[in-house]
Amino acid sequence: MPAENLISIDTETRRQMFLLLCRNSLSSFVLNLLVCSGLAIVALQTWPGGLLHSLVWLGGVGLTTLPFFLKGRRVVQEPARLDAAGGLEQAERMMIGSTTVMASGWVVAIVAYALPCGMEFRLLLTALIAGMGAGAVPKLVGASPHMQIFIGMIAAALFAVCIMAGTLTDYVIAGVSLIYVYAVLESGRRLNDALVTSTRLGIERLTLLASTREALSSAEKASKVKSEFLATMSHEIRTPINAILGIAQVMLRGDLSAAQARQLGRIDGAAEHLLGVINDILDLSRIEAGKMLIDSGDVSVDNIIDRVLALVSREAAGKGLALQVDCAPIPRHLIGDSVRLTQALLNYVHNAVKFTARGGVTIRVRRKAEVERRILLHFEVEDSGVGIAPEQFARLFSAFEQADASTTRAYGGSGLGLTITRHLVQLMGGEVGGHSEPGVGSTFWFSVWLDKPREAAGGVEPTPASLDAAEAALRRDHAGQRVLLADDDEANSELAQEIFALIGLTMERARTGVEAVEMARATAYDLILMDMRMPQMDGLEATGRIRALPGRAHTPILAMTGNAFREDREKCLACGMNDFIPKPVRLEVLYAKLREWLPARPELRG
Repeated sequence: MPAENLISIDTETRRQMFLLLCRNSLSSFVLNLLVCSGLAIVALQTWPGGLLHSLVWLGGVGLTTLPFFLKGRRVVQEPARLDAAGGLEQAERMMIGSTTVMASGWVVAIVAYALPCGMEFRLLLTALIAGMGAGAVPKLVGASPHMQIFIGMIAAALFAVCIMAGTLTDYVIAGVSLIYVYAVLESGRRLNDALVTSTRLGIERLTLLASTREALSSAEKASKVKSEFLATMSHEIRTPINAILGIAQVMLRGDLSAAQARQLGRIDGAAEHLLGVINDILDLSRIEAGKMLIDSGDVSVDNIIDRVLALVSREAAGKGLALQVDCAPIPRHLIGDSVRLTQALLNYVHNAVKFTARGGVTIRVRRKAEVERRILLHFEVEDSGVGIAPEQFARLFSAFEQADASTTRAYGGSGLGLTITRHLVQLMGGEVGGHSEPGVGSTFWFSVWLDKPREAAGGVEPTPASLDAAEAALRRDHAGQRVLLADDDEANSELAQEIFALIGLTMERARTGVEAVEMARATAYDLILMDMRMPQMDGLEATGRIRALPGRAHTPILAMTGNAFREDREKCLACGMNDFIPKPVRLEVLYAKLREWLPARPELRG
């Protein structure tokens, strides 16, 4: 624990013990007056003509202790006074004075009345003092040296008087009083130590709890800042990549020479590679921040493998590699996170293709275990590539790790793919592993648990239409319909204008959320594409306001944004959007969404 915390704990312990003493002193003042009153009455009856009238003594005790009583009461009512500079030290000096004055009153009574009033009075006085001493232990134990002052002064006076009296009984009283004082002080010391320790432990626990809450609050704030930063970076990076990929894809559909097509293909491939690296970095950041979540939806292993092969087939064909699939009989439809499964398998297959110069890559799927409602699938990717030494293989699943520095120079990559795969598989309740031999090849595997559907899924999944067919269908069914694009990025807006012109849609653009609301108020658009981040008003607020406009409650509003995380999708759907399209947007995805959400033209409605 830091030294400054120890100092503050010591000070707070001392403060709490002093407040306990002050609270006890209030009742001690009343009790002391009651006992003194009884003693004064006895002294008055026993020695009515004494030098110091007992009622005068009683009044003196009350008057001298009353100011200290009032000050202690004020401290109890306003404990914040102790927090002022020197406040605690001043209050402690005041209470020492109070204890000294209270004990002095008893010393005066002992000296004035013990000898003249006789043995019976001394015995009564001894009993009262014994009771007062015992009562002082719990009352004055909260802080030193109050107990020692009170009991020590009274005992010293009683001892002196008994010695002066000179009888055997007085000597016995004197001797017993010394033993009694030692016993009381020792008991008080132990009680004080225990009370201080207990109070200190309680304060330490409260301090630790406060520190934990503060650390938790700081961690939550840091996590929120990190999440906002990731969302901003995702938007700012994906938006220009969307323009690059979109322009390349549109130009590739035009009349080009072979050389131009190759150059645009390189641009498209480079942008896709850059997007993959960015996705890896963002995914790892989200995993470390605890923001990566697993969805539950329909899973088709056949579709996942087809998707992975489609993404790596061009690179494999360019190297002359054979891509093979060995899939054991498994249920056609399962429940899990299809996107993350595809990502995990793609990382393995992409690495296999990248590190294999000749031969081929084989994808295997096996049923490893099965219970009533779940099935454990084992995915394996084997290649005939360069292989990895055993001592290097063990650290491949750590972040930013590759076999050696030359691997990055020779093959590229961020070194994050296997780490992300490991985290994704663990989130799905599975394991990862593999083995490799230099010059022979490598095998990487992962196993995941998937749920079985409660009812067999029916129907046949639609086959994605080609771009030519999709464009033709959009021109046939939706030409002339009006689309509002709310996006502040010039390059993406110009690209969208070209794409919509190709399929016969009329596009108007809003540069801010405020402008989008006003344009939607003035015009009944057939569909609205909404970016999340815009000046003046973001897409979420703009959507909410558009939904509140008369006649706009059912207008299709689709998010088209660089904020591509799951929580971004949930926010968009929660505010009233109908669907979510993350950037960068491929033409086939955009066309499919347009066909899904654009309403049929009135003349085509049956």
